[in-house]
Amino acid sequence: MGNILQKSKQNHRGSLQRKHTNSGKQLQILQEYLAGCSEDKSKIIFEEGHQTILKVCKQYEIDVYECIFNTDAFPPHIFDDTWRVYYKGLRKFVPHYFGYEPNPTIQDKFNVRLQNLLDIRKDLSKGLLIDNQPVQIKPVSYLDLKIGTKCVLKSLDSPDYEEFKYLDDSTTTITYGFRVTGYCIFENCQVKDYLCEDFSQTRTYDQVKQAFTKILTSQSGQIAPRILIERLILRIQELEQFLRQYSRAVILGSSLFFTFARDYYDEYELYDSQLKIVDVNLIDMCHMELMEKTEDKDWGFIKGLEETIKLLKDIISEKYDKTAEKQIQFKHGV
Repeated sequence: MGNILQKSKQNHRGSLQRKHTNSGKQLQILQEYLAGCSEDKSKIIFEEGHQTILKVCKQYEIDVYECIFNTDAFPPHIFDDTWRVYYKGLRKFVPHYFGYEPNPTIQDKFNVRLQNLLDIRKDLSKGLLIDNQPVQIKPVSYLDLKIGTKCVLKSLDSPDYEEFKYLDDSTTTITYGFRVTGYCIFENCQVKDYLCEDFSQTRTYDQVKQAFTKILTSQSGQIAPRILIERLILRIQELEQFLRQYSRAVILGSSLFFTFARDYYDEYELYDSQLKIVDVNLIDMCHMELMEKTEDKDWGFIKGLEETIKLLKDIISEKYDKTAEKQIQFKHGV
């Protein structure tokens, strides 16, 4: 895997540079650091009317991105067919990174933009229109869920390894294959709730479920429509099924990045044709380990996806199925 990415670096280092887009008008800092990320890793800015993620990437992550989106540009001796299928399949779940330039404060790292994660328009060439009148899109809430039963990326000889492993092991990582890295909940264009790398808040299944329930609840106190939650489930199921069939590497340290337009839950049918009211993407492809055998699977990552699906189904069952059952019992005087 390392040789593949080294060749990627040599042959295609300039391809994203040619696609670089200038930052444009940075009108306002919405949230200085992305929820779940430590200082200097990611920022959210308000740019040309929309939230935009500015992310710091190492060369390795840029290389993985290039393997995913430029697979056909590599000669056959670099990628066999199984790798081509794997990388091409991941395209559907990984957001576009566009434009990268050296970060002057951090050696061997690059500033990039994650396209369309927080810009929830389905047609990026159009603004939000209701009754043919332009409407400003309100800030989008988001949640970063680290996936996998092993999320320690520190090297074994790092002085921080044991400390970080202890913290990671104390969370839901091992048992459920996920942990909440962070979230940010907006309400009336203001931050209502915010979590950033607080391991004490992701030690139990119920804590993670509570985080999702909060962000899936509208300002009126109503849970998001069932159909929206089911869309998230279907997308995660598609990724899980793909990895079951085509895994070629163990993905370490990556996250499911969920976006939630909470302001539109209550009237989602009015906005659904124009906005991605909920969505989920795979981000932080910063570390991948080659599997020894082609028949091996990325079971730790798959487990995390399965448990995330189960958690969302639990929320549906609790908020919809049990509520309906109680209503039937009340109607019949049970």
